[in-house]
Amino acid sequence: MMKRLGFGILLSAGVTLAGAAVTEKPDSAAVLASFTREEYRIPMRDGIRLFTVVYLPHDHTTSHPILLNRTPYDAFGKGRNVVGPSEFMMHDGYIIAYQDVRGRYRSEGTFEDVRPIITGLPSHPPTETDESTDAFDTIDWLVKNLPGNSHKVGLWGMSYPGFYATCAMINPHPDLAAVSPQAPIADWFLGDDAHHNGALFLMDEFYSGPAKVSPNDAYAFFMNLGPVANADRRYFHGKDQLWNNEMAHPNYDEFWSARAILPHLKLTQFGTATVTVRTPPATLVTGGWFDAEDLYGTIHTHRALSRLSTRKNHYFAMGPWRHGGWSSGPGNALGDLDFETSTAEYYRQNIEQRFFARYLMDNQTTEIAPVTTFFAGENQWHTFQQWPPSPATTATLYLEPGGKLGPTPPTGDESFVEYTADPAHPVPYQEKISGTRGTEYMDADQRFASRRPDVVVFQTPPLETDITMVGPIQCDLYVSTSETDADWVVKIVDVWPDFKSPNPPTGNGRDMRSLQTLVRADVMRGKFRNSFEHPEPFVTGQPTQVKFALNDVGYTFKQEHRIMVQIQNSWFPLVDRNPQIFCNINQATPSDFKKAQMKVYHDKTHESHFEYLQLK
Repeated sequence: MMKRLGFGILLSAGVTLAGAAVTEKPDSAAVLASFTREEYRIPMRDGIRLFTVVYLPHDHTTSHPILLNRTPYDAFGKGRNVVGPSEFMMHDGYIIAYQDVRGRYRSEGTFEDVRPIITGLPSHPPTETDESTDAFDTIDWLVKNLPGNSHKVGLWGMSYPGFYATCAMINPHPDLAAVSPQAPIADWFLGDDAHHNGALFLMDEFYSGPAKVSPNDAYAFFMNLGPVANADRRYFHGKDQLWNNEMAHPNYDEFWSARAILPHLKLTQFGTATVTVRTPPATLVTGGWFDAEDLYGTIHTHRALSRLSTRKNHYFAMGPWRHGGWSSGPGNALGDLDFETSTAEYYRQNIEQRFFARYLMDNQTTEIAPVTTFFAGENQWHTFQQWPPSPATTATLYLEPGGKLGPTPPTGDESFVEYTADPAHPVPYQEKISGTRGTEYMDADQRFASRRPDVVVFQTPPLETDITMVGPIQCDLYVSTSETDADWVVKIVDVWPDFKSPNPPTGNGRDMRSLQTLVRADVMRGKFRNSFEHPEPFVTGQPTQVKFALNDVGYTFKQEHRIMVQIQNSWFPLVDRNPQIFCNINQATPSDFKKAQMKVYHDKTHESHFEYLQLK
């Protein structure tokens, strides 16, 4: 689900966005049996009122903590069947509140996508607002006005609501005791949704605009679209302000940095190491290893918050899930992969439920490991004291001549693999013909790509022992192009053995022999290899170092499997096409798109390699 919703939409109370119908379904019998539903318009410090639905437990014999969810996705319809983060927490004794954020659905004000944080709040004038002040003012009103509350508040949210959960931790309300940002947005230029390492995620951005097209074949549709500059002329007609802003800001400038939340997650918001002004709320960051939208945000939000956890109150949970896959359903399989256990139910009952009970219900006997993660491949849960876990050893895989991948640096003189990359025939991001982006590509079989002449492949021999990769994978490539720019897409792939006997395991009934399961992939827009603020062209034909990190992995490559690396220059139409000449791609014309001869080097002077952490 794409999260961009458009800038500058002014709503009055009771008015909905065009095309966004308000849910009118009645609450389920189970909800009505346990809760009384109330609706409020909570005033913010600037006078704007935010629509909030509150579910009050019928039990009045004790005080109840408050669990708050701030959403751009219609608070009116939330909680109809399940109240709270999950079915396991529905009857734990929480007051549950859902709120439309500013400018959405029944809330007043102006909505702004990934609204910038105002540095220095609350020292700014009292009427200045951002998402952190809106969260503060909401919590302040709830604890002062809701009957029977315990003055302890928790906040959770997944995806866009995960961003709002993170915002609440910046200058937090004193009664905010626990926060769970789940798959939160962190940076829309570096790694979430809109861009990865400066490369435009075309399908995400286009489909969420006002064009409302539903092609049957996205690859053909976007090839016919041509350069991205055609999108506004043909479909948006100036009506998509966020798209226009994206096109006007092709580099990492103040427009993008203002929407990056990570710099605001710092100790100065809570006090210094010697003078504690405010204890950071307990935090549980949750995400999926196969999340196609906000894996970057999950990993980097965890890293930022772990540095603040001076009281050991930060937790991190990752499982074998796509975007939001932990929030419902059993989670026992994903595509071809069978996990042999209900991973999502395990998370909801043994991690999420226990986390909020510990910090909102004062259930101090409820123990949670600082890090809990499920490794696909071996299908096992693991707990650690930190992430990446320690001890883990650094290991390196080098590209070698002949398509080999191994632990020994190459020793020969100049050596490379050469191929042609043609923007007129880009490499598809998935095998199936589809009009939608979907999320299946994050764990899909990659044989369709490894057989193309414009995808170079390196792989290890069959592994003699299991290898478990943990943490980020550092890519260090030496490449050249006959033109002046190129995208570099790197995939880490698990190659299943071609068993003869006995028969291999199957996932959802599929024959797994020779399967190439995608474990991690990402793109680096080459001109940003040294700086996202100041792009640079490649020197034609000159070997050039391109370094970038793939998002963290937690995956076990089993004995007899192979580790494969695939390298290519397009990932279409997931990512927009690079013309392969140095230019402002957002303004490129058809004549700018050029074939290029690409080289990937593997010799003693140009040691292309991948560095990762291996769990012992």
